[in-house]
Amino acid sequence: MNTTCEQAICIFFSKEYNEENLARLSKKIADFGSFNVYYETDPRKPVLLSLARIHSKPFIFKVYVFIQPSNV
Repeated sequence: MNTTCEQAICIFFSKEYNEENLARLSKKIADFGSFNVYYETDPRKPVLLSLARIHSKPFIFKVYVFIQPSNV
């Protein structure tokens, strides 16, 4: 099973994956500025990292697949 970016956002904040939580938590991450969720080896363990950190170590951190499902 692949973990999407949307699922990872909810996992990071330890919240249920649903439309309401996803909207609220996505806004929260956007408000942080140049940060997003990524992972090293296990997509079920997201970490919040600055984009500068990601760009400095692109071979270590992996990007989640971004899929906006119509029905969460």
